[in-house]
Amino acid sequence: MRSHQCFNLALPMSLEYRKEVSEFLAEIIEDVAMEQAIAEGETSELVSRESIFQLLEPKV
Repeated sequence: MRSHQCFNLALPMSLEYRKEVSEFLAEIIEDVAMEQAIAEGETSELVSRESIFQLLEPKV
């Protein structure tokens, strides 16, 4: 019965650890994606602000 109690205590810590690792990995992925977007933006042609907002407007 004692090992069962240890398992119950370890489970919440394990879930918390998984959550922290998942959040950490998500931040790394976001950072890499941002770096790639910046690098791509440095080599692509410039566009006007107006043309960007036209693309973002919902089509009727």
